[in-house]
Amino acid sequence: MKSSDVSVVIPVLNGAPEIHACIEGILAQAAPPREIIAIDSGSTDETIDIISEYPRVTLVRIPREEFNHADTRNLGARLASSKFVLMTVSDARPVSNTWIANLVVGMTDDSVAGVCGAQVVPHERDKNPVEWFRPQSSPLMSRYQFKDPADFLALSGEEKRRVCAWDNVTALYRRQTLLEIPFPKTTFGEDLLWAREAIMAGWALVYNPKARVFHYHEETEEFAFKRAIASMYYRYVSTGDIPDAPSTALGMARVLRCLLSESTLTFAERERWLRYNWRNQRAVRRAIRLFQNAVAEGDSAIESLHEVHCGSAVITVKSAPNFPSESKWLSRHPR
Repeated sequence: MKSSDVSVVIPVLNGAPEIHACIEGILAQAAPPREIIAIDSGSTDETIDIISEYPRVTLVRIPREEFNHADTRNLGARLASSKFVLMTVSDARPVSNTWIANLVVGMTDDSVAGVCGAQVVPHERDKNPVEWFRPQSSPLMSRYQFKDPADFLALSGEEKRRVCAWDNVTALYRRQTLLEIPFPKTTFGEDLLWAREAIMAGWALVYNPKARVFHYHEETEEFAFKRAIASMYYRYVSTGDIPDAPSTALGMARVLRCLLSESTLTFAERERWLRYNWRNQRAVRRAIRLFQNAVAEGDSAIESLHEVHCGSAVITVKSAPNFPSESKWLSRHPR
């Protein structure tokens, strides 16, 4: 089994017990990485003991107050010794042993800055059945590159969002490019902000949905609301995209259809997940309404909405980025 020229970087905080499956899945790859770097920011559970079981994993420990989604990953890129750096998270695990190979295959030429895969939800009873992975077509690789940044800027907000739909749960980077264009320090969305900067600098981005990892978070209503605000804020800052409010009737019709189609679910499970999806869809719809109203009022209203619900930020939509300090609620819930 030949190792790939890949270093895997995993930010970790209280990752037990999921990090065990994460590491096992990485080591079982048909083309395993040259090294795995786990950056722990103050775990108090069994995470350190689990990592110590794997001699092929290098453990780097940083104080919790030094963690943020961007700088911690930038540290991993600097420590890496391989040509490519693969970013993932401690509660994700590869769907198959070709995960790394499917990312590497997207590095078709020297103009590709990175390759992004897809995160999916396994058919497991403790996870929301509405989010279970149900592929509708064969996955196809896509590539985006613009010789002139003006061509990217001329796209609609929705088209820009498609180009910059980056995801650090499963993303491979050319290390030299990542050193030249590091992740910007931000409360959230360091991956899509990086994707925009790479595109504006003329690099190509590749998406290969065959490179899948299992990843899932069960969310409270409050967390779903705050995540929605943060996601919309950074999408708007980087692409100008403004989401449409989803239809309540259509959303819940899909939920009911999914729950009723799964014959393995008990009545109690269907009832539980129906309430869960209704509650979180309501939270997201509320977030979208507030965000749309803020956009109509102007940049200061957008900044205020984000600061009230997600932490202080100093990004303005029409100025050069000046990236914000770490948000307290997101630092407690690393992706």
